[in-house]
Amino acid sequence: MSSLSTSFYPAIVNGILISILAGISLSNYIMDDNRVNFWLALSTLFAVVLVFLFTIQKYYLTNGIFQPMSALIFAVMHYTFYKFVLEAERIKNSESLNSN
Repeated sequence: MSSLSTSFYPAIVNGILISILAGISLSNYIMDDNRVNFWLALSTLFAVVLVFLFTIQKYYLTNGIFQPMSALIFAVMHYTFYKFVLEAERIKNSESLNSN
């Protein structure tokens, strides 16, 4: 049994979910251009690139270069998401201080 037939449906579901989340993130950034939405859009962009690299590595090319690239993109993706959370919390805290 090939690797494509055993993991075809989970890969399709993963691709659809990542596409939906990236679309929501990008539309949120376009409608409200601020630093928080920038970090979120950048994080989801890295997630899309990571899924693309995984698909290329899993189904088309088994080159060794994709593994370190995927690890680097994974780390950068999580760092940008971390920056998004920090910025969102900073704005939330400053708004709560202003309302008091």
